Amino acid sequence: MRISRSQRQSPPAPLPGQCLILVGPEGRGKDLIVASARRRFRADASLDFPQRLATRNSGDNDEHACVSRAAFRDLERSGGLFASWSLGGHSFGLDGTAAVAVAEGRTVVFAATEEAAVDLARRGERVHVVEVAAGPDFVRSRAALATPLIERAALCAEGGAAAFLRRQVLQHGGDVAEAVRAFHALILETRTERLASQDPVPSVPVGGLRGALVRLGAPTRLRSGDPARLRC
Repeated sequence: MRISRSQRQSPPAPLPGQCLILVGPEGRGKDLIVASARRRFRADASLDFPQRLATRNSGDNDEHACVSRAAFRDLERSGGLFASWSLGGHSFGLDGTAAVAVAEGRTVVFAATEEAAVDLARRGERVHVVEVAAGPDFVRSRAALATPLIERAALCAEGGAAAFLRRQVLQHGGDVAEAVRAFHALILETRTERLASQDPVPSVPVGGLRGALVRLGAPTRLRSGDPARLRC
């Protein structure tokens, strides 16, 4: 009996998109960590590092594009922003290109506030939160993680059904380079886990190829002292 290509192997289902969001107080190096990851993974089509819109002047920084407060309000009212948040008296957001990247199954990486992450989760987006902590922040974060992840997300969402996919704390103790390395390792681990979940299990009908069931093994998870969970 002749076996068609469709019988031999079913195509893997497309991976759902997700948001990988760095949160934490100002001055903890979040933008620097994201900028470094953008350079490191610029050729990775599974990742998207969107440019933020902001109502403050970016200077020589290309992490965000400056827009007027009036233009930002218009975008919010018209539903033209995928996410928006306020910080330090200024407004920040991501336009619809981030929504397109998520719809295409990519991981959208950016820095924002905890409130923005909760809002996205409450809207049904898949959200992986990484809290950047330094010094006393890390002690507080460890205590916060004693609350189960889903319960904590639901509380933040005021009783909504929102829950983060995952929440981790990344401590750098003042050494931002250490945090950069840990974040790169986390991205690699996340990508590997997503690819492993997509692996097809091709098979052939009984009687074909001596009735054997052919299986492809999933890639091994990247583990090197688990740097992505830096002392969490």
